[in-house]
Amino acid sequence: MRWNLHSLVDVAGQRNMWRYRWPPVESTPAELERLLAIPEEDLHPPVAPAEFTWRERRLPMRPAFASEAAASAERARRTGAAGDLDEDHFTFPSPRPCRDELVDTVHCVRWRPAGRTGSETALVVAHGAFAETHGRTLMYMPEPARAAWDTVAIELPHHMRRRSARSEFSGQYLVSADIPRLIRGMHQAEADIRALVGGLRTLGYARVVLGGVSLGGNAVLEALVRQEADGAFAIVPAVDAYASLWESVLGRCFRRTGNAAGIADEAARLALRLITPVHMGRPAIPAGRLLLVYGTEDLLCPAEPVRLLGNRWGGCRERALRAGHATMILMRGKVRRIVAGWMGALARA
Repeated sequence: MRWNLHSLVDVAGQRNMWRYRWPPVESTPAELERLLAIPEEDLHPPVAPAEFTWRERRLPMRPAFASEAAASAERARRTGAAGDLDEDHFTFPSPRPCRDELVDTVHCVRWRPAGRTGSETALVVAHGAFAETHGRTLMYMPEPARAAWDTVAIELPHHMRRRSARSEFSGQYLVSADIPRLIRGMHQAEADIRALVGGLRTLGYARVVLGGVSLGGNAVLEALVRQEADGAFAIVPAVDAYASLWESVLGRCFRRTGNAAGIADEAARLALRLITPVHMGRPAIPAGRLLLVYGTEDLLCPAEPVRLLGNRWGGCRERALRAGHATMILMRGKVRRIVAGWMGALARA
């Protein structure tokens, strides 16, 4: 391990999470074996386009960090722009239910410049693990109030309003040592994104682009293997589930718990391939329409698996920045410019 500011921040942040109250491993090693025996087509069945239930709410953007779009509001304040956005909330039933009504109701938010209708492009963004709001994800995105596209944020299973009643914090019952539950949750996330893409096309969007951060990057890349989109990008994506969730500093906590519950390291490695995009096939879009942004010093989502994914899928646009997983947020301005330039090139293609 190369010690520097970025790695020290990653280690400190992940070790701090050891103090969290993690849920028990409720699955058994036998369930893990059964999961590995399921045919690929049954793990990822077709999904129908989502049918949305809408409720509209106009949100004047002010520079208050309590806002969901706080980053957008703050940038609007600094630049003197009005920054007003129309904010629409909608839900739809998950196509891969887990028999928990809270988790199985998919919540989404759509932002677009106030008064604008008829945009041809929707940008779907998926947040990282343990996110309580979309605020941190939006910090990496171009300013929604000035963008030429509508921004749609999806809440992943077991996060935010999709937390089960027994959950003490966002993401607690998704990212943990219970690997079968994690795999089912990520497959649900992937199916939710595919259904959302279909639903947005039904609304009339000619182009749908996917974007994800960290865990959301994994979900987006998984969905991309089976769902055609007009482009996709992933920022510090967790493309190697075993490296991120079993071998990282945070993963060591999960590994000890999993081993104590009878989940051997080799069984975990084989099972986590089911949510590792490089082992799931090739993307349903030309790889040239895929952007990967990663940190060379990232200890949670290491750079090497991202490079491997780009090499195997071929033609991906890659941007490596000298940052760790946590310190990438300090590069958010550069990341926004990279994403905005790439989105502009997609629109001209």
